[in-house]
Amino acid sequence: MKINKMIQISSALLSIASAPVVLALLPTDEASMTEVVGTADYSFTNDTGTLVFDADNSMVAFGDNVSIGQGQTLVVKSVTGDASWTGVIDDRSGVRSVHEGIFAPEMRVFFLNSAGVLTGSGFTVNFNALSGGGDSVLFSTHNINPELLRPATGDVQYQFSSPLNGNAIDIGGLQVNGDGANVLLLADSINIDGAVNVPDGRFEALSAGEADVVFSVNDMMMVRAPLATAGIAAEGIRVASTGVVEANQIYLAASVDDPLSLALNNSGVLRATGVTVNQQGQVTLVSQGARLLNTGTIDSRDTINGDGNVSLAANLVALGGEVQAGAAKLQIEVGDAQSGTGGEFRLLSNANVTAASAELAGVGDINTLSGLANYQVNGSNSGTAGWQGVGGNDWSNNDALTFSGFSRLLAREGLQHVLRIDVGGTLENASNTALLRGSRQDDQFDIAGSVQQVEGAGGDDLFVMQGGVVTGLLDGGGGIDRLENVFNATRSGPLAPDGEGINGQSDFVDWVNIQSISIRQVPPPVGLPDLTALQAQQLSFVNVSNVTAASLGAIGGAAEPSLPCGSSGGAAASIAGDFSASDDPCFDEQRLKQFQHLISSLIHFDNDSAVVKPEFATRLSEVSSFFLGSREFRRIQIAAHTDDNASEPYNLALSQRRARSTAMYM
Repeated sequence: MKINKMIQISSALLSIASAPVVLALLPTDEASMTEVVGTADYSFTNDTGTLVFDADNSMVAFGDNVSIGQGQTLVVKSVTGDASWTGVIDDRSGVRSVHEGIFAPEMRVFFLNSAGVLTGSGFTVNFNALSGGGDSVLFSTHNINPELLRPATGDVQYQFSSPLNGNAIDIGGLQVNGDGANVLLLADSINIDGAVNVPDGRFEALSAGEADVVFSVNDMMMVRAPLATAGIAAEGIRVASTGVVEANQIYLAASVDDPLSLALNNSGVLRATGVTVNQQGQVTLVSQGARLLNTGTIDSRDTINGDGNVSLAANLVALGGEVQAGAAKLQIEVGDAQSGTGGEFRLLSNANVTAASAELAGVGDINTLSGLANYQVNGSNSGTAGWQGVGGNDWSNNDALTFSGFSRLLAREGLQHVLRIDVGGTLENASNTALLRGSRQDDQFDIAGSVQQVEGAGGDDLFVMQGGVVTGLLDGGGGIDRLENVFNATRSGPLAPDGEGINGQSDFVDWVNIQSISIRQVPPPVGLPDLTALQAQQLSFVNVSNVTAASLGAIGGAAEPSLPCGSSGGAAASIAGDFSASDDPCFDEQRLKQFQHLISSLIHFDNDSAVVKPEFATRLSEVSSFFLGSREFRRIQIAAHTDDNASEPYNLALSQRRARSTAMYM
């Protein structure tokens, strides 16, 4: 509903923008002008209005409408000729300003009209009278706090707030004369429908309820929203671009606390070109707290000065159309780090992306990647992916795209994928909803790490357990699916009403909707060659006691065995970081049994033997499964024991062989 409403409003604004405008002209005198802060003089001669400010940070208000008609020019300057001064023009007529002529600022100017601003296709901002860069002009429907222009104490602040009347800035055209200028738009709603050209300069459009204007060290004017707009007022916050924008830097942003709002929508062309080899073009789109959709073209390529970066950030980024960064980088961030709201990146089916590298970051609690190919998880909710599926094991297109902070990975539909959880890779979140999901094609899943949920969305999928663990459930989905390399499997009959789907459980994975499985047999016991007496004497001492066994314990971040309470004399678990009673495994009834199993993992050997016996295979399998699915432990410590009947060098060598044999078996 909200998106449809926004489309209707945008269409209405487009029809208004295309209608003829009558009597949109400059005031012919200063009769309606009020000096709000400081003093100024206004005159009008030969279709040219001239406003001269007598001091820096001054402000005037007009009761008559201030519009620059066709063939008219508005000049704004300081009495001293100082281009670094800032002046404010506030149109309080209640009628929208329509600019179709020439605006010639010779200083920094804020042009305000809470009723709205419309520019025609012939509107020009002429900075040719200035030199040295840093030339800036702001058009806004917001109100400025005049008391902060010349505060009694503290620094000057340019603080803006919206009247929340839903009025907009509609750009039907904007041509800037003069290199390196800054043109900024600030309003509840901003619609860019025509051609915008800011040669070698910066074009910035921000939709927000409150905002501050700041100047960088090189006098670059920027608008920033400290807080996202929430509530009913958020419905009017949006930036839509259907036109063609060309500049060195393009920054479009909307700040609204509404995860369902399509606050930033580009279906036009955004083209950023470089100024020098040290100043490439850059395109930045930010939809703080809301959604961002691109179905148009984003182009930051430059064959002369070098390609520039493209940055996108929102709660949800839906990327379609063309994104051409050439040899530069694409950066995408989703979610909200402060609120913890989860984010999502969706690669739409019509997307065509070219970039030397791409970095995707999920900063919310639970973040989702959708529409990419061949996910390869090699870290904690991190790894690589491809823009296109390859239908095999060719991973060459994965090297350029990396992701981090995403626990839910959904493969692109219409393509065949190879999806991997590598050794050391994990997909997990606190809600146990971490997911690796395929497409409706014949996908392959290789599980060597740990993942909470796995789903085949359709097709004849192959799931291969490669020493990993699925801590939740593996769902084959539709098609004829196969699961390979399961240990100690038990199967039950059909579950679905139509008779399809087979349930099953094993040491490392439980599953549904799998038509066939391959049970992996426990490997035969592994023996190691005897060590010579000389080798035995060179070995370090390993826990000699009167027990012919090997014991296993899990190691946390503190590199000490982690024991459950009640075990080994009542020692509590020792895990990296601060430890409190609430962290004690004994307080977790569901995990207590697993801890007790782990710490009591004692396997026995025949006298004078280091061969792992088949009857202990299940125990070692349980320990491995618990370890791979645990978040508390980083490695397993194996301590081998012998009796004291033989010499110490012999016992040392035997205990070492038992430890190595157990490690190799696991």
